Amino acid sequence: MTKTVLLLNVHRIIPSSMEIAWEIPGGLLSLGSWLETHGYAPEIYSCEPIRAMALIREKAEGSHLLAVGLYCDFENQVEVQELGPWIAGQFAVPVLLGGPQAVGFDARFLKRTGCLAAVVGEGEVPLLRLLQCLPSPDPDWRKIPGLLYLGEDGSLISTGPGEIVEDLDLIPLPAYHLCPDYILQPRYNIMTGRGCPYRCAFCQEGAAKYRARFRSVPSILQEIETVLGRYPVVDYIAFTDDTFTLSLERVREICAGLARLRTRKNFRWYCEAHVERLDRWPEMLDLMVPSGLVRLQIGIESASRKVLDACRKKITPAMVLRVVRNAVKAGVRQIFACILTGAPFESGKITGQNCRFVEKLIRTAPGIIEISPSPVMPYPGTEITRTPEKFGLKVLDPSGGTAISDFPLTESTGLDREAIAQGQKYLVDSMVEVMWKLFREGKVPHERIAYAFRERVERQSFIWRRVVYDRVPFLSPYYSLIARRAVRRSREIPRGELPGWRPQRILELWHDVDFSEGYPAIGRYVLSPLEFDLLLHSTGKLTLQAVLDAVYPKFAGLYRRRREFDRTCMKKMRLFEEKYWLAYAPL
Repeated sequence: MTKTVLLLNVHRIIPSSMEIAWEIPGGLLSLGSWLETHGYAPEIYSCEPIRAMALIREKAEGSHLLAVGLYCDFENQVEVQELGPWIAGQFAVPVLLGGPQAVGFDARFLKRTGCLAAVVGEGEVPLLRLLQCLPSPDPDWRKIPGLLYLGEDGSLISTGPGEIVEDLDLIPLPAYHLCPDYILQPRYNIMTGRGCPYRCAFCQEGAAKYRARFRSVPSILQEIETVLGRYPVVDYIAFTDDTFTLSLERVREICAGLARLRTRKNFRWYCEAHVERLDRWPEMLDLMVPSGLVRLQIGIESASRKVLDACRKKITPAMVLRVVRNAVKAGVRQIFACILTGAPFESGKITGQNCRFVEKLIRTAPGIIEISPSPVMPYPGTEITRTPEKFGLKVLDPSGGTAISDFPLTESTGLDREAIAQGQKYLVDSMVEVMWKLFREGKVPHERIAYAFRERVERQSFIWRRVVYDRVPFLSPYYSLIARRAVRRSREIPRGELPGWRPQRILELWHDVDFSEGYPAIGRYVLSPLEFDLLLHSTGKLTLQAVLDAVYPKFAGLYRRRREFDRTCMKKMRLFEEKYWLAYAPL
């Protein structure tokens, strides 16, 4: 008998996060590989509700469907509540729930979903034991630790903490081969451990209270080597767990292994890191960057010591600033920093502190650091959700029904919900203003701009590119060509070789040059006859010397010597480069 199990992550697509529906949670991939190892036939999908319904109908009618597992997080509770009873009612297939939201399930939620049970916490062992009791549920399944279910009287029953896999090396490779709809991307996510020793008041991972457990370094390196060999498209490894930087010696060993692997195939990598560890061991960055680290994610949360202490972050703004400086010095290409809005005890004064601190960070790492503000969310199990009054907060919408991660669900003693949202907008506006100011002042080096176009990693967009670079006329096509090494800047070409290179205009004359007033203009810049002729001949088909030779006869009468004409033309050509109108193609 086929023991098919559908594991579904169902999300509606929302305008501000067009890719969320296609992300496959790492937990589902681990569950899939674990179940396959134990004789089941899992299939994993991330999709919209309509696609999920079609899949369930197809599987339920075409084969023996043992169960449907629905992944539930803070943002897809409605979808889970809609699909669960439809599955149970239409096909009489057991519905099982799991995911980070499970810790917050109550009797009312379970009743609405029509589920048999919910798995709370790490699911490998409890889910396997539960499936072994199906299809005709053995009454003993109610004794399996790690479950929630409804009693006969409708009350919520918990079987206590579930059994976990102590040796993480026993969990097979993530089951991408069990995801029929998924197209593997250049980015490959990997977990090096589970649990977190920190107990941040706003974080679900800290609220889970699992002790930190680590995979062995040989296991981690073997997975990466296998993936790089099996999937040629992969060239970016993302370490997505909270444990990566907990041990200096472990990082040292991992980085040495990554450096060895990169001698066979060049790949880059990203990790999440805790500011306290990077500040304690600044040499860690000097280990990570040479072994391929290009992107670092940190949580800065607030510029207020009061807020940081209340959240139990165990960091200070001074530590954050030191880490950012050290990261820039070590050569980290991109720093992604998260900051909270609507945080504990937040006030207008603290919003101002955050704005000033963010400006200092951006000035410290222009073109490198990117700040992402987001409102505190009442995630289940966190201390802020359980006792908001201790943090000067009031939870207005515990279920998140009025927001899609775009609006606060809390208010503080100093700010109501609308004021928190306005404060976040003010923070973003001031951040963007500083970024533009630094760009206009020439404080963002060319190489940092070029990197944003050269390293277009899947799902790792550059905020600098979205809010600054892409809005500067002609900059995007200019740097796109540079990123492809199709053209170069004149300053990068030996002076004696430049006449043999081919000036190539970036703009399109018919589209970008306005002739409506009787003269050629690009924006507000009016082109002289000489400038227009130089651009006209800069097609990449003629060498620089040939362009000057072609244009000279028309303007020769205006210059006493050819040398004077050439000097004037070169000033014009450099001006074109400064405006991103032109670059040089190779011989």
